[in-house]
Parts: sequence; structure tokens; C-alpha cells
Amino acid sequence: MAKVPEVKLHRRVERIRAKKHVYSVSVGGTRNPENHSIVIENAGRTYVDNPRVRANGKSDWFDAETMIADTVKGFRTDAEKAIALCYLFEGTRFQRANADRHSVNPVVLLGSYGYGICGNSAAAQSALAAKAGLRSRYWEINHHTITEVFFDGGWHMMDANVPVFYLKRDNWTIASLADLEDDPDLVGRTSLGAGRSLALHQSWYSTKEYHRAYPTQDANAMADHKLAFVLKPFERFERYWTPVAFKYHDQANNPAAPRRYANGRFVYEPDLAKADPLDWLRKPHAFAQNLAWAKGQSPALRVDKGQIPVWDLASHLVYDVRSGYSIVGGRLAIRGRKTGEGEFNELSVRVIPYGTQREGKLLYQAVGSGEIVAEIDLAPGIQPWGNEGCYFYEVVVGMQANGIAGNVTGLDALRLESDVQVAPEALPALTVGDNEIVYTDESAGARDVRIVHVWRERSGGEPPQAPVGLTPSKKEKVDAFAPVLEWKQPEGTERIADYQILVSRWPHCRLPHCANLYGSTGKSVTHFTVTGNWLIPGKAWFWKVRAKDKAGDWGPWSAIASFRT
Repeated sequence: MAKVPEVKLHRRVERIRAKKHVYSVSVGGTRNPENHSIVIENAGRTYVDNPRVRANGKSDWFDAETMIADTVKGFRTDAEKAIALCYLFEGTRFQRANADRHSVNPVVLLGSYGYGICGNSAAAQSALAAKAGLRSRYWEINHHTITEVFFDGGWHMMDANVPVFYLKRDNWTIASLADLEDDPDLVGRTSLGAGRSLALHQSWYSTKEYHRAYPTQDANAMADHKLAFVLKPFERFERYWTPVAFKYHDQANNPAAPRRYANGRFVYEPDLAKADPLDWLRKPHAFAQNLAWAKGQSPALRVDKGQIPVWDLASHLVYDVRSGYSIVGGRLAIRGRKTGEGEFNELSVRVIPYGTQREGKLLYQAVGSGEIVAEIDLAPGIQPWGNEGCYFYEVVVGMQANGIAGNVTGLDALRLESDVQVAPEALPALTVGDNEIVYTDESAGARDVRIVHVWRERSGGEPPQAPVGLTPSKKEKVDAFAPVLEWKQPEGTERIADYQILVSRWPHCRLPHCANLYGSTGKSVTHFTVTGNWLIPGKAWFWKVRAKDKAGDWGPWSAIASFRT
């Protein structure tokens, strides 16, 4: 059998010593690359607070405020902002039940998981609208959960889970839930891209007796959650676009893996033999009690004053792991020495989930004396109960030495890994060509940070160019009943598999007029007939189109064309 050639991994390393740092990463090939990983490493001896990397001005989902700012940028009216927040969920989530109660939070839902059901989407969407200054509420209806947003003097239904909104009979005003209850055919006449009918959803809206409103936002959805973390000296944060630990939340109860998810991991590996950790441990992130460092000796980090009846102060090394991403596993590898046996001679590992407010779980206790080498699975202590996601735990390495001359207990080396779940769509992806990368952090003092981008380049033809020759295009007047929109493909249509079209009432052409005028056409023909009387007379309309080739790559949008009815 012929050997499959390996695809080369490309790496770009950037050293950063400023609070804000802008640089460029050039990606070759002819198509967008396969993004592999991005690593943020603390190469210095100070703590780095909330380092962030943004690529090409996209996907800054650090918190709800940046998520909103990115999504509504350039929109002036409340209607535009509400629609934009609804379509934020398009392509950034898929349908899969999520047991973590935190996953109704928009930052957790779209940043860590990338999947949820309608209840997750509706609560998250409603919270974003509220934080954006819009009145909002979410409803449990028959078989579904939806959101309503108040603007232009009334309530309007916005379903982020599909996503979709419905127009009233005037084909202009966005319908409320009450409108849909009274006239469910407003749902039935609506279809998504490639003619996917929503008629089966009609009954969800017509059963008023099942409908219940939640005018107050869900507390977890409104929580001030951030994709925040602090890097200790000798620590790095790796994020991948695919699973590497093959771990995801609620894996024991739902063993079918999500169809799309990724892993990251915090890796903390201080060199205890060469650097005195007592010089840079900082509460609450890491601290030591009754420990001393002995340069050139083994163990390097050791019990200072022995545990005897007159000196019973505990000795321990504590590491605090906090992550905005859901923590799904962990490991601790240690190498140390314990020369004494019996009472007051101990080397142990405990894990305390969510900090000191809950009882810790003993996961390891050294037996005998001499060199101690162990690798401990921390998962049983990180999440020992229920389905709730974990975002904070402490690992405690406990030590005791009985004070008898020559008896020592301590560590020469350790490596702490914490696996997290990350949503690939929220990662700072590189594209073919030159990429502008912006690094920022919130550290007050100096920092020494390394960023490593890793990707595989792709070639083999080029993605489609933007369609040209759009007709109608210059505000000419057309028949409102069933106008035909036409275009040309510069590279021909032999490689084109599909087109996506968007018809808008707004000159910026970033939001659809309605669901029927947005989405995939499902074919490669270069025309689209607007049917269904969606375009009311006497209005200006704006439209654009883009192509997808048989390799599955979308090309850029065309220039915006316009017409009048």
C-alpha cells in the first residue's frame, strides 16, 4: 500500500513584551488553511492576566460585551441590532443537548461548547439583547423555546436556534409570538435556504395553552462570564481546532461525541530544581505553606519545619486552576522523595472543585519511602457529582516530615495539565494570505509571552471568485411579483456546487429581509426568482450573492446591487 504523504505543519512564533501587540502572519497555499492550534505561553516570571489573541478582527467573544460590540457594529436601529444578535447563532452552534446549567450563558454556549438546544439559545440570545439595552424575554412554547425582543413599539419573535424570524401579512413587520399564535401560517409559508419548509413548526405556535413567558432573564445567562484565565510563570495554554484529549462535558452520561468540538489544555511545568518557586508564587493562583527551597538538593521543594507534636503547621503546595472554558479533565505528574515512614511522613494529592467551599477528594497517597514517581488522574476530584460544568478547582500537594534528622519530604518536579472544552468556531482562525493578529492582556506590569500559531496549508485550485454582473443592480425598477435576480461567475460554473443569496431592506445588505430571501439556493444556476410576494411595492432593495465550489469552500460576497419595486 502506498504511503500517504504527511502534510507539513507550519509554525509562526511571536515574542510579546507589550500590553498590546499587533503583528502579521502570512499563510501560503491557494485555499484557507487547516488551523491546527494556537498556544499562549508565559515565558517570564510574572503573572499574565487575561491574554487574548484576535485574528482579522473576528470572533472576540471574551465576554458578552465584546460579543455584542462585534455583532452590532455598524447597526443604528434596535431592529437591526436584534436581528444581528439572532443571526449571531448561525453557524456558531448546532443542536445537541447540554447538561451544564452554565451553557445558557452566551459566552459559555458559543465560546466553550458550540452546541445546545433551543432553551440554551433562547436564554443566551435574550441575555445578549438585554445587555445590549433591548427589552427581551424568552418563552417556553409547545416543543420549543424562543425569544422576543421589543423595538419599534412592539414585541417581535426572534428564534436564534434556527435562526429565523417571521413577517406579518404586510410582508414588512416582524411578527410577535401573539401574531404567530393567531396566524400560524406565517410560520408555514416560511422556508429557509434551498426551500427547507418550516411548515412542521406551525403547531408549536398554535397551542397557546402551552406557552409560558420568562420576562426576567436567566441568572446563569446574565452572569458576567468571561473566557478569562491567568497564566502563571512556566505555564502555557494550548487550544486546538479538533479534539486532542477526546474529552467533553457530560461524557459519562452522553457517550456519543458531539459532531464538532475541540479541546484545549493548560500545561503548568515549573522547573523546581533550577528556579525557586517561592519567589513567584502568588495567591490565590498558587501558594506554598511551610515549604522551603533547597538549591542543588533533592527534593528541591521540601517541608521546612517538621510536623511533630509541638510543630503541627501543615505543609502544602496549592495550585488554583480557573478557566472560562469548561474543565473536562486533568492530570498531575510528580517526582519527589520521602525518606521517612509512619506518622508525620506523607506525600499526598487532593483536589478541591470550585475552591475551598466544597470538601476535597484524596486522589493519591505515597506508600513507603524513597523516590516517589506518580501520575494522578484528577478527573474524579474535578467533577465528582452531577452534570454541572467545572470552571475552577484547586490541586493540593500535601507534605509531611516528622522532624527527625535526615527525614525529608518534597518534590523535584511536577507537571499539571487541565483539559478544557473549546468551540472551534470561536478560535482565532488564520486565513490564506496576510492575517492581522492583535494580542492584548490586562497585566499591570511587565510580561514575556510567546504566541505560537500552527496550521496546515491547502492548495489544489482556488475558491470561487465573487460573482459579477448582478442584474438588476442600479436601483432600476422591477416587477414586485416575481423578479428574477441574475449574475455571472468569473471562473465559469463547472466547479460551482451552490450559491448563497441575501436580499435585504438595508443598504448595508448584512441582514435578510426575511428567511425566504436568504440562504443556499441548492444549485449552481446563476439566477434566482423571488416568489411569494415578499417584496412589497414602492421600496428599495439590496442584494448580493456568493458561490461555493465542489471542494466545499465559499468564495467572497459579490458587490451589493440594488433595485426598486
